[in-house]
Amino acid sequence: MEIYLIRHGTTKWNAEFRLQGKTNTPLDELGLEMARQTGIRFRELGITFDRVYSSPLRRAYNTARLAVGLPMLTGDVPVETGSVTERVSIPKAESQTGIEPEQEIENAVNIIRDARLEELGFGQQEGKNTLEMLKDENLPFRYFKDDPPKYDILTESVGAESLTALCRRTAEFLREVVEQANLPRRILISGHGACNKALLMHIRGDRDLGELRYIAENRIEDRLSQVEGVGDVNTYGGQVQAVQVELEQNRLDAYGITIASIKSSLSKQNMELGGGDIEGSTREYLVRTTGEFKNVEEIAETVVAVRGGV
Repeated sequence: MEIYLIRHGTTKWNAEFRLQGKTNTPLDELGLEMARQTGIRFRELGITFDRVYSSPLRRAYNTARLAVGLPMLTGDVPVETGSVTERVSIPKAESQTGIEPEQEIENAVNIIRDARLEELGFGQQEGKNTLEMLKDENLPFRYFKDDPPKYDILTESVGAESLTALCRRTAEFLREVVEQANLPRRILISGHGACNKALLMHIRGDRDLGELRYIAENRIEDRLSQVEGVGDVNTYGGQVQAVQVELEQNRLDAYGITIASIKSSLSKQNMELGGGDIEGSTREYLVRTTGEFKNVEEIAETVVAVRGGV
């Protein structure tokens, strides 16, 4: 199978250095011409596509249409929450390819819009000047390229999507749509800058920092700890998931509970302890007491103090 990745043509916001993200901006004249020239070059090289996938954002969707010789759609392209298949062919009056209408109909393709190919969502940062945001230490975008883990930590403050979430949804698209299905031999994917980089990470076998940390802690540590002579195994680096616990001071005062006691209770109940080993006639078993929190709900159910038997 051959996979072709293309990024949408330029927009007015590109020229103004404004961050687009999920904002549904249209192609400008240069962007339209870039997409048309891409299509012309494909045909000069004899490259046709059996299937086309596109982000539903119109700058990427119209890039896909023009790249395969189809007319641009005017107005807002509907953003679908799932996959939508559109069978398209070019009537003679709308032809922009310079090839015979009969050949155009034969070359018609299924263009599928999939929300997992949308650009990274930047939340409240969208529409702002990227050069100015790079100077602002309080905005996540300052760390977008140079410190991805820190960027991910700060995304919630501006309602943005994390890079980890982007990598996971694009990887899901490739696994469920491209790898699992019996697809034709050549496909085209029309996406966006960050989206396409995330797709390439999965194709090349790269993994995000959070996933690498998870593998190290939950697979590698256990195996290494069972090796004779190994007393303890620790993982450093990567990306660690954190949960912020927000407290209401007036309620703490009413119950006579301190922040230190809550911290102590959570720490004591979020532990995984080794219990030694049991030797059998032919095997040796490692005993471990599992007590780490697995989700936010378990944290919410933690008893932090007892007052009046309750």
